[in-house]
Amino acid sequence: MKWYFKHSLFFSLSYLCLCLACSKDEHVPVDSTVQQFEFGIVGQLFPAIKNPNHKSLEIILPQNSTKTNLSAFCRVTPKTQVLLNNAILIDSQTVVDCSMPVKLSLIAENSMQQEWTVHVKTESEAYGLGTMVTASKSLDRNYEFYREQKGSGLYAVENCGPAVAAMAIHWADSGMNKTVSDARKAILPQGGDWSTSDLIDYLAAAGIQSTMAYLSNVEQNVKKYIDLNYLLILCLDMHQIKYNANAIEKTNKFYPTFHSGWSHFLLVKGYRIVDGNFYLEVYDPNSNGRVHVLSHQPRGKDRYYSADQIELATDAWWKYAIVVAPKGETVKF
Repeated sequence: MKWYFKHSLFFSLSYLCLCLACSKDEHVPVDSTVQQFEFGIVGQLFPAIKNPNHKSLEIILPQNSTKTNLSAFCRVTPKTQVLLNNAILIDSQTVVDCSMPVKLSLIAENSMQQEWTVHVKTESEAYGLGTMVTASKSLDRNYEFYREQKGSGLYAVENCGPAVAAMAIHWADSGMNKTVSDARKAILPQGGDWSTSDLIDYLAAAGIQSTMAYLSNVEQNVKKYIDLNYLLILCLDMHQIKYNANAIEKTNKFYPTFHSGWSHFLLVKGYRIVDGNFYLEVYDPNSNGRVHVLSHQPRGKDRYYSADQIELATDAWWKYAIVVAPKGETVKF
């Protein structure tokens, strides 16, 4: 009798536990419903950037876009209600003013709700330059002329000079598609850092006219030469340029340096004045295979370095610029 009671009790408890283990859970997690959505603005450059920890969305628009009267869309799971600033978003697309942050509310059928804050930014804002662009110019081409050091052979770590020279030649003459390895083979094929004279000699051998100009004032000189449709090549101490670890922003250098005298060549192909601050638009060959998190373009392509930092960096290393003219032209100033 005693044995039977103990086993009966054990069986009853086991059955109860089994029933509890297999019982239906009526609670539906929020993430299984309202977490699954896609919000965007017609004309955005990239899909909205979600930050689940802060419940925020960032949307990047082309530079000259207005933030008012934007066409928004939201794709959600069935029977999920969408509200913008507490107004029901009835259609799949509606007009909204995003000059200020917008509150996006998602309400599931089970009344579970999430709220997100939508921030709409222009390229300059998203890339870390600022809000108001008052002047800009880019000497872009309708073909690719960016080069990076990585993959350019045994002396890739020393190939910033050859990389910038190859960029400048291809910019100046669309028919001269030289590689970084081509430039290295022509000058110091046994290795070693290029000097500014080496770079000028390589341009001259390709029939590209260039001259040296003293950088008495970086902002004034860069604007002057870019407005005349000339590229500039700088040789500077990159340790003087601030480091920016933000994967979306494009200001400052994207790699750390650990000592002064970190000499480097940069190609300057434009400028941008934002909120009164002057930025040089730069092709930096030291991408090292890294790409921008959104555009997937090389990290060194279209970087923006402030004039005051460039001035510190050139003062510390070489207070000149190599001014490069298009093929068949001479530098006149």
